[in-house]
Amino acid sequence: MIWQDRYGPVSLTEKGSKYAANVFKRHQVIRCFLEEILQVDTKTAEKEACILEHVLSDQTYHKISNMLQKNGVYREKAGD
Repeated sequence: MIWQDRYGPVSLTEKGSKYAANVFKRHQVIRCFLEEILQVDTKTAEKEACILEHVLSDQTYHKISNMLQKNGVYREKAGD
């Protein structure tokens, strides 16, 4: 997932890039849920989204994402 020449720059493989993009998307959705639905302050929502993005089940994540999209709170950007 990560590739590096000895002492050279680090780059992500295609698989690593996809994984990173997925984690970033999860973070955005969870942060949105915490801020917009639960009214958690921005600093706390950011901190807790960093934790939850890694441990939230796919089922729960998808239910949150679908609920936010259905209610017009969160919209996926093209390519997400």
